[in-house]
Amino acid sequence: MTHREREGRDTLRPGTILAGRYELRYVLGRGGSSVVYAARDEAGADVAVKLLDPEPEHRAIERARMLREARLTRSLRHPSIVSLRDAGELDDGRAFLVMERLRGRTIADRIRGAFWLPLEEVIPIAAQLLEALACAHGLGVVHRDVNPSNVFLLDGDEVRVKLIDFGIGRDLGNPESRVTQPDVVVGTLGYMAPEALLGDEPTERSDVYGAGATIYEMLTGNPPHAIRAGDVRSVLTAMLAPVEHVAEVRPAVPGPLAEGVMRALVGRPNDRWSSVRAMADACELLPLAA
Repeated sequence: MTHREREGRDTLRPGTILAGRYELRYVLGRGGSSVVYAARDEAGADVAVKLLDPEPEHRAIERARMLREARLTRSLRHPSIVSLRDAGELDDGRAFLVMERLRGRTIADRIRGAFWLPLEEVIPIAAQLLEALACAHGLGVVHRDVNPSNVFLLDGDEVRVKLIDFGIGRDLGNPESRVTQPDVVVGTLGYMAPEALLGDEPTERSDVYGAGATIYEMLTGNPPHAIRAGDVRSVLTAMLAPVEHVAEVRPAVPGPLAEGVMRALVGRPNDRWSSVRAMADACELLPLAA
């Protein structure tokens, strides 16, 4: 069966009523194990429905991951974090999430269309991203996959972002929130902290690195490291290679912001900012709420 044939088989028809209360309209996007649909709820409000792939090999680990995403996201209430409306399971065992419907594009898409972003855009995006992470960290939740594809820029005259996809997040106060095995690496190469590649437990400093890499790319147009999949040794060597300083690539970036981002990208966790609040303060971004 071809990929196209499988996609056609897996896609539910427009008008399908999911869980007895969500009318599916069209596909918004696809992930490795899920499909996201534009939908309407019983009150006629627009929502996004994320539905697990029906293939049996995805059932165990991905079902647990999606249900964990629901638990984590439900606990996080912040204007810069996507909100969860509902979650559950279908009769066939597939899990689903119902999220607020976002209109706009990811920072990854925005960068591709503009090379690097204007400073007047980067600064509020960076501030809101760090605010969202500060909220999550305050509740003991580490995102673990902060990258431009998981930061969503909303349409509108004001710069507003939403941090999305807590699918591999971790509740540090709940050992049962672990889904992957200790020796399994999760995250996005180029944005994950070096210690994550070695299988170390995630910390707030792991997200500091991801935030730094994301802001670096907004400022310079390129990720801090050009990394391709390979064996652990070669990938780790690339991740620990010196990063070209923001100020050398773009001298117009304010010094505190450039220096703050560079410290977030230090290879040794203890040499990075201890928190996103400390990073925001050093970068002279908008003050974070206490």
